[in-house]
Amino acid sequence: MSKEVTIENITCSACNTISNHTQTTNILNTHEYLYFQIQLWSDVNTKITNLQINSLPTTTLTVDSKCYTLNSVICHHGQSMTEAHYTAIIKHQNKWLCDTLNEASTGSTSVEINNSTVNMESSEFDLKSGKTRAFRHQWFHENGSWLTYSALEGVKAAFCRICVLFKPSIHRGVQGGFIIKPFTKYKDFHASAKIHLSSNWHTESMSRTKDFMDIMNGKKISVLEQVNSGLHKEIEINRLKLKPIISTILFCGTHDLSLRGKKSDSGVFHDLLNFRFESGDEILKDHFLPNVGNAKYLSHRTQNELITLCGKILKEEIVCKANAANAFSIIADESADISGIEQLTIVIRFLDIQSKIREEFLGFLPLDKLDAESVATKILSFIEDSGLNLSKFCGQGYDGCATMAGKLFDSIVTGLMNRTADKNQNIRIDANWALDKMVISIPPLYSIKSIANCSQHKNPTVKIAQLRLMHCVTVIADPMKILTGIAGLKKARQLILKSCVATIEDANSEIRFLSKKLMQLLKSTCYESFCSSLVQDISWDELKIAGKNLNMEDLADILKKNIK
Repeated sequence: MSKEVTIENITCSACNTISNHTQTTNILNTHEYLYFQIQLWSDVNTKITNLQINSLPTTTLTVDSKCYTLNSVICHHGQSMTEAHYTAIIKHQNKWLCDTLNEASTGSTSVEINNSTVNMESSEFDLKSGKTRAFRHQWFHENGSWLTYSALEGVKAAFCRICVLFKPSIHRGVQGGFIIKPFTKYKDFHASAKIHLSSNWHTESMSRTKDFMDIMNGKKISVLEQVNSGLHKEIEINRLKLKPIISTILFCGTHDLSLRGKKSDSGVFHDLLNFRFESGDEILKDHFLPNVGNAKYLSHRTQNELITLCGKILKEEIVCKANAANAFSIIADESADISGIEQLTIVIRFLDIQSKIREEFLGFLPLDKLDAESVATKILSFIEDSGLNLSKFCGQGYDGCATMAGKLFDSIVTGLMNRTADKNQNIRIDANWALDKMVISIPPLYSIKSIANCSQHKNPTVKIAQLRLMHCVTVIADPMKILTGIAGLKKARQLILKSCVATIEDANSEIRFLSKKLMQLLKSTCYESFCSSLVQDISWDELKIAGKNLNMEDLADILKKNIK
């Protein structure tokens, strides 16, 4: 589709020659919908009133081999672009419908489209109020900025849309027509509209409307944003006030200085704050002078709370660095404080990412009971609550408390042994790695006792891990020392032999292989000592099972010799 237009009196920019030119406009491609705008405005921003469009030539148009059908027309009513309103004529079920009447100045109540007359009386809105007079469309041109009409059944009256959307506050009088009640006294419309426009209610609604538009257009900040901004500003100011107080507490802590003296308002803490105040700290000056005593954050309760918060932050940083290391150990010692309460000191030792050995204090644990089970439970709960990764726990350090160490070690080993059968491969790998590290660091007797506690486990993977670890401990401790029972290893020998005999005829071939392998290790170390250990540590039925699977044909002679 193309169109040629002749443009007269065009001056050439190169030679200043005046001539006529032909301008051709081509439409190469069109979209699904076409929009046409008919220019009705002059250069001085006034409407060309002598040009009226009362009919459209056709309802179909072909552009670029595409057929378009006319479905709607938007008409402008008014004498300028800034003061007017629009009406729409739409096609619905082959009928043309209009939302209001045409421009009042034309005196027209219909428009001709494709040689058919469209009634401009609303097919949806009945503008009759049920009384002798009806709402006039001309009032839209005179009061288009605020006037609206409701066609709801039972209402059908005029309202002020500004006062309805932004309802004003009730100061004095009753908010009647145009606001909370429909206005239907059309014979007094002009006088009532003038009174409404000059009322305080409408003025307040207009102000709220302007504020709303300014906020939506980004010209103003909303009340919520202003409140939030004020809140954030207050928070920042309070943080600046707390900073020198917290800094003073940290200074006292890092230099082993007591905060309080004989009275709650004396001591190093208050003296340091007064020194900062006298040295020209403006933040402290603005904080101390206008505030009363309970708003200065200097009481002993506030000091204790700040110390607790600082300790919590430091503890989280230490735990994070310990979990980032390959392994860590726990050191515990018990002592009584000045009030006589038993306190357990927990210290963590690890190798940080810079390959430096670090020992960090984690906290005090008050002890209600001093037995091994209670102490072990306290330590395990503390480790779990602190967020430490137990799979990296490879060592323990105590001050002459072997019972407590064994109890704690038993609980940790049992948990790690269960994780060797986890569905997650990474968890299985980490559990076996942690168990290998722990059996190296812990004395053999404690290792064997803790590992043997899982002998009743039915999972084959756990049994395999148990036999593998027993073999490692036996090699580390020296098989000959195990057989002779020196250095307190007699109990460890008994646990090893009973575990091997219990699994030597297991249904799982790998379990049978590991059990026989451990027994063969002890047998090859010293045959006589091995036979003597069997007689001393296991029952007659277990002895027959061991002799059968280890091909010990001289078992009867050994028994006679040991009995004698």
